[in-house]
Amino acid sequence: MESQNILIYGGCGALYWLLASQIEGLSRKTMQIQLSTFGVAAIVRESINTN
Repeated sequence: MESQNILIYGGCGALYWLLASQIEGLSRKTMQIQLSTFGVAAIVRESINTN
């Protein structure tokens, strides 16, 4: 179940990146920062849920 949630978060992150990369005016570097922040938040949330 835990790995399934991580996969879901990863899929959401990928979709988010694809959508946001279509928006004009956002640099690739900004996107990478936002995506890593999203990933870290998902991992932290997952750790809190399991403990």
